[in-house]
Amino acid sequence: MNRTIILLCIFLKVFLITDIFLSQNQVDFRGLSTVFIDFRVSSRMSVQCMSNALLTNDFRELGVAFFDGGLKYRYNKLLGINGNYRFMLNRNLNNFYDNRHLLYFDMDIAKSFKRWTWGGTIRTQTEFYDRFINGSRKPLIYNRTKTNLKYRLNYYLHPFAELEVFLPINHPIRKKIDQFRFAIGTSYTLNDRLKLESYLQIRQQLNRSTNNTFFLIAVNCFISL
Repeated sequence: MNRTIILLCIFLKVFLITDIFLSQNQVDFRGLSTVFIDFRVSSRMSVQCMSNALLTNDFRELGVAFFDGGLKYRYNKLLGINGNYRFMLNRNLNNFYDNRHLLYFDMDIAKSFKRWTWGGTIRTQTEFYDRFINGSRKPLIYNRTKTNLKYRLNYYLHPFAELEVFLPINHPIRKKIDQFRFAIGTSYTLNDRLKLESYLQIRQQLNRSTNNTFFLIAVNCFISL
């Protein structure tokens, strides 16, 4: 119990310090909800589906919604790869929704040390609009690198901290890292097929004309079939 309290205090302190440091640029508070389904085809291969909704402007507007599907191959407990397609609806400045498409490839690695687990994801993604078919917009390519650290309190609770950075590859203006995301939270395992997750996240834009900060609370559901 003492160990649990210490870990929760550390996570809270880190988040509050970062919050104070970035609060001058805060734009709004956001909410995220995700449902993720992993359907095992074999011991190593699975079909993955995901739906996501992001509420913006202090929870008053649907900013982004997407539907995602792909295949994942687990080489072993240490390494996995997957390729996915994502269809997105993004709210624009005119309060209409643009159709966007995303293709991405992930490589996941993880290593456990007693109760601790370190993990990382390297993603290469290409995003384009419907109008790309007519040649009016070029696709945008990004590299995203994520690292996380989890602690297994027991079978049910796994608090974690996570950091992700975004590096544009072919953006016409941005040539450096233009966003990072930092989150702290916990997952709760109900059983071997169902897990819930909640976290607080800071999304900080960098090297842009306006470097906004967004604060987000997420509630996610993971289902294994």
